[in-house]
This record gives sequence, C-alpha cells and structure tokens, in this order.
Amino acid sequence: MPGLSDYDVVFLEMSARAYRKKPPRRKILLWKQADLESIRTDAKAWSDDFVEKYTTSTPVETLATSIQEALGSLVDNHVPSKTSSSRYSQCWFDTTTKRMCRKKARAFKKARHTNKARDWRRYHNIKKQTQQTCRKTYNQYLSNIIWLPSVQNFELADWQYLEN
Repeated sequence: MPGLSDYDVVFLEMSARAYRKKPPRRKILLWKQADLESIRTDAKAWSDDFVEKYTTSTPVETLATSIQEALGSLVDNHVPSKTSSSRYSQCWFDTTTKRMCRKKARAFKKARHTNKARDWRRYHNIKKQTQQTCRKTYNQYLSNIIWLPSVQNFELADWQYLEN
C-alpha cells in the first residue's frame, strides 16, 4: 500500500511444468529378421553390373552415388523396418508409477466388464492412489531439478524443462 512503507513487494509468477518436445518418428531397421542370403545374391549381381558399367575414369561422385543408391535399395528391399513411436516417455515416470497405471487399467477393465459396485469402488480407490503417486513423483522430480544442494552440480541440460 502506498504511503505505509518505502519498499515495494516483488511479485513473481512462474509456470513450473516440465514441457518436452514430441520426438520425431524414426525408421528402425530390424536386422535380426533380414534376409541375408538374398542380400548377398543381389549385392553380387549389383557388383558385377557395377564393374561392367563404370571404368577407372568415371568421376568419384558418380561412383559414390551409385553405391549409395544400391545399398539403400538393398536395405529397403531385404531388411524389414518399423517406425518408432512419437510418444515420449515422461522422465519422472518410474516403475512404481507404471505399475500403478497398469493396475488401474486392469481394475477399470474388470469393473466395466462385471459392472459390479464392488469392482467400481476398487477401481476408484486405485485411480485415486495412482493420481496421488503420479503427482508425488512429478513433484519430487521437479523439486530435484529446481532445488539443488549446489549450483555447480546443476547441469545446463536440465534447463530445457523449465519455461519462462
């Protein structure tokens, strides 16, 4: 209030949520399921064709692009692949939290299937415990990031979780 003191109160409003970017989907090659025999035969056929097609006077760039295209097509044709998930795992989500979430999902499935009051009560109790556990681990994670015993131990990479 003006006139009562010479000091102004500093008011700071901050959002302390851990935001992360969604990781891009990546192609994962499954080499254990690759058809190695067909890769060998196709690579042999390509190498014979390569030797006939190019000479020693051919520019290196042309040779490199030809090799790169051939190897890429071999991998695409004979090595199965999958794409990674675009979901990111929460860094504060530990094994106990995962276990609680799985338990909650099983309880919900059972309650929905049987539609008994006892199963619904059990589900709601487990849901409440799971929410408490999630909040507790999240808050512990945030407090470990923000409040550290010494500033020298603080890694700069942890600042990516804080937003101005």
